[in-house]
Amino acid sequence: MDVTLFGEEYQHHFSIIKPECTVWTSYQFSENVKDGSKYDLRAFGHDFSKGGTLKLHIRNKKVTLSIDDKQAYKTHYSNPIGHVMGVKISFAGIGEFKNFQLKDLKTGAQF
Repeated sequence: MDVTLFGEEYQHHFSIIKPECTVWTSYQFSENVKDGSKYDLRAFGHDFSKGGTLKLHIRNKKVTLSIDDKQAYKTHYSNPIGHVMGVKISFAGIGEFKNFQLKDLKTGAQF
């Protein structure tokens, strides 16, 4: 599964892939880019074929990714992406998202 948040200046993007394939995963949070062939990104390995929950929490340029209500990965970035202009979620095969929420953590406004 690939998740991308498009901003005015930069983007946030990450891939969740089967646990045995994390060498092919990557992420980009603004200017912070990591590739599974060079970095240990086993935290981005998860099998969602039977469902599960995914939560991306970004506040003050600090990123927390949780899978099934457990913190999977933390990182940070320096350059703001600007206003969120769009979201793209894609699957390798058939997939769906239920209960998708996008909200501003400062104001509580939902998009």
